[in-house]
Amino acid sequence: MIRCIKSLSVVVLVLSSYAHAASVGKSENSDKGALKTGLQLDVTVGLGYDSNIYRAPSDAYINYADPCNINTEPNCVVGVNDKTYKYIEPSIQSGTLIPAELNLDFIKGISEQNYLVTSYKFDGELYTDSAYDNANNYAHKIRLGDEYVFDNVGRKTHSIYVGGLLEHKKRLYLDRDTGEEQTSSGGLDVSNRYTYDAIGVEAEYKNRISEIQYNIDLKFSERDYEDPVAVSQYDHTYFLLGGDVKYQIAKPTKLTLGYKYYTYDYDERPSRNEDGRLTTNRQPNPPREYEYNKFDITLRHRINNAWLTYLDYERKTRTDKYVGYDNYTKDLFKVRVHYEINKNNKIKLSYAYWERDYPNAFAFDNREVGIAKQYDGTDLNVSATTKLDKNKAIVVDFEYVDENTTDLRYDYDRYRAFVSFQWEY
Repeated sequence: MIRCIKSLSVVVLVLSSYAHAASVGKSENSDKGALKTGLQLDVTVGLGYDSNIYRAPSDAYINYADPCNINTEPNCVVGVNDKTYKYIEPSIQSGTLIPAELNLDFIKGISEQNYLVTSYKFDGELYTDSAYDNANNYAHKIRLGDEYVFDNVGRKTHSIYVGGLLEHKKRLYLDRDTGEEQTSSGGLDVSNRYTYDAIGVEAEYKNRISEIQYNIDLKFSERDYEDPVAVSQYDHTYFLLGGDVKYQIAKPTKLTLGYKYYTYDYDERPSRNEDGRLTTNRQPNPPREYEYNKFDITLRHRINNAWLTYLDYERKTRTDKYVGYDNYTKDLFKVRVHYEINKNNKIKLSYAYWERDYPNAFAFDNREVGIAKQYDGTDLNVSATTKLDKNKAIVVDFEYVDENTTDLRYDYDRYRAFVSFQWEY
């Protein structure tokens, strides 16, 4: 980890040097008010209801990933391949929770075009019933960097940001069927294996040329998970390079094209073989390395002052760099509608349908069962905002998720409803 921090420090120094070099010259089109300086605080706190806290499947199923002895173990049945596996009856649990989000930003002008940018963000969900404490999750993120604004004519901003980031994310590894904290086959508590700390650097370049606006994003981070030594580690390196281009087709219509390339390079987490197994000849497989390519397109059209619509399409591919077992292709289609009733009341609605296909993988990662792994689902979100004044608002949210898959361990549906208070300072 120390070596990682040193490497990141070198990267931050190089990128910061570039940003500082850019700030030496002063643009003729500089605008002293390009960025809003000072302190800005946004707080959101609410109360919500979760219909399926642990995302448990709706129906009983045979878990073909968990073989058992029918003579000595309860809930053991014969599967489709005449071998015996655990029969699972999930328990769907519901409850109330408190969602909370805090965004603290501080921007200080170093010169007319150079700014120190710092921010802290907290995002969490805390369940009110102590029986569901293990479902609590939260994340902290701290950013510190330098932004240089080359020019800013109206909303036509030309800038570069370079900075470092620190993250901590707390989420437990839980049994979806029961909500219990997960243990290894040897009885070791591995519930913390989804919790991690991260350190990294990021950069963003934005510019506009005539009717074309574009940005380029770069991010690199090392994520250190709280894995027990007895199980494979989730520690990995995350790298992202991408951006988007926006084009004003007509006054009410804008087209956005985006692309992202990103990778997850694990230190120890083993790859799977062609049949879904994790080992070959009792030797660990090479660590996993996933490569993603994501393309998206958005067509934004304003019908009138009250109605705004979006059509979104996304295609994402994942490449398993070992033998391709975990390759997948995902297609997502989304419709979004914003309706402004008046200056104090707004409604937003979005509906998405998606499919994710694994050409080489098997449901339950069990080739003998012979069921191809496939996913599809729908996501519905409705939000209504009522402004109390220029700084405060009440927001009502409803979200519904329906995920269908041939791997019945992950087949579930869930809805959540929230009432939140927002305050901006």
